[in-house]
Amino acid sequence: MNEISEYLGLDTLGVSEKVKREIVHEVMNIIITSTSYKPSLETLQKRIDRNRELIYMVIARKILENTPVKKLTNQQLEFIVYNGGKLIIDYIPELYRELKKRGLDELISYLRYVWEKYGKPTPVECPRCGFRAIMPDYSCYVCGYVVNDEYIREKLGFEEKLKQYVSTASVAELRDVIEIGYVLVGENDIRSPRHRGETGEIYYPVYLKRKDIQLISEEIAKRKIPV
Repeated sequence: MNEISEYLGLDTLGVSEKVKREIVHEVMNIIITSTSYKPSLETLQKRIDRNRELIYMVIARKILENTPVKKLTNQQLEFIVYNGGKLIIDYIPELYRELKKRGLDELISYLRYVWEKYGKPTPVECPRCGFRAIMPDYSCYVCGYVVNDEYIREKLGFEEKLKQYVSTASVAELRDVIEIGYVLVGENDIRSPRHRGETGEIYYPVYLKRKDIQLISEEIAKRKIPV
């Protein structure tokens, strides 16, 4: 175990003996495909090298599972952010808060990259933390900041999308929208509030203002089509 632990750099990371044992155990499960023979240390090291990206993700996750984020050293935080990949997505809000508190802006920038690559980036970027993580309830998944209706309208180009939507939706649908009072706005289009999208689609409810209702009403009157 000591040789593998040393080869993985666990001593340098300053993890406890308990965490070392857990990490080495998981790494051995990754690199040993059969229990019928015991590979040499050199063979194990070569297999570690071939699987280093995955193994580093496992190490990062194991450290997070065993140590509160606020108690991590700067060195451990750096390793986790640069190597954790998809296995640290659940911890991104905690990591962001701690990195912000310590002024580690460079790591925050890389954490944004991790979120973009492995997380669930949304159509709207948070004005406070810079992550594309504004959820349909207008709050940021990463930092908790809440944006307002005007911000969503501006970032999604609401007015142009509404004009396009009004020009293509049926009269019945437009009347329905006026009655319900809001539409669902996505990155590329606007949908009826009755729209039930596929899993993963993100649409923001935007309530209609007087000018929006006027635009829709004028379109309905212009068509003169019976429902």
